[in-house]
Amino acid sequence: MTQLLIDGIGNQPASWTPSFVEALSKDLANASNMTIFSGPHVTENGALIIAMTLIAESHIALHLDRASGQGWIDVFSCKAMPDVIAGLILSRLDFRVAHVTRIRRGEL
Repeated sequence: MTQLLIDGIGNQPASWTPSFVEALSKDLANASNMTIFSGPHVTENGALIIAMTLIAESHIALHLDRASGQGWIDVFSCKAMPDVIAGLILSRLDFRVAHVTRIRRGEL
């Protein structure tokens, strides 16, 4: 099991639209070879865009604040996650600063 957490600040947060976030959520599931169970469910509240995608393996959550340019991403899977997923997120959100944490769950 793997959990990928990314906190970052984007160069172009104005490009973060609901349709962009929906497409990114789908692309992350496809690139991870995960099965979408429900969603992406995207909501917009002022400058904040939140997307939740339930996958058969767990979930993909994106929280993007266009006002501050900050983004918080959480991808959790009960199976191995390809290393390219972090790069895809960083590239598509155009983060200029990011903190990436990969947690391998179940390894006590």
